[in-house]
Amino acid sequence: MNVIERLYRHYGHLFTTALCAALIAAPIVVSAEERHERAEQEKHETRYKDKSKGAPLSPLYRQECGSCHVPFPPSLLSAEDWRKVMADLAHHYGDDASLSPQTAQELTDFLVQNAGDGRRTQGAGDPPRITQTAWFKRKHDEVPTAAWRDPRVKSPANCGACHKRAEEGSYREREIDIPGYGPYKD
Repeated sequence: MNVIERLYRHYGHLFTTALCAALIAAPIVVSAEERHERAEQEKHETRYKDKSKGAPLSPLYRQECGSCHVPFPPSLLSAEDWRKVMADLAHHYGDDASLSPQTAQELTDFLVQNAGDGRRTQGAGDPPRITQTAWFKRKHDEVPTAAWRDPRVKSPANCGACHKRAEEGSYREREIDIPGYGPYKD
């Protein structure tokens, strides 16, 4: 019997225990890069979800509002601000976005139910604009002024110009590509 066989025979139970522990713990061990990626994904990806509740965006909201612009996460405005936005759809930021009273009420209910609160929604202005909130300004403070004037961007409200997966509800930093400036670098 060689040395390895004697060691295994004598300490085999320890080896087996260590191997089982390693196999159980393996999925738990995550590299720092993977942890950062997961944190970024949770932080920036809404994936058609409202707030952090995980509720899917209303198909009606995606259809009616998303047919003209990115269906913005409802949590980016307060309930009061969404009521203001929905109250005058005939003059919706310079466009006529009129809907039937039933559809407008259904959308208003959805937006109010999933509206944000707290600091993120403060400062939206009148009429309320997500791009006027302190949160939006802070998150976009590194965007060069000239980028907003780029014909491919047009305005800060055109999320899809830089957030390549905005239509899917994803706003992760690693997916940002600013026209004329390239991918976002932290």
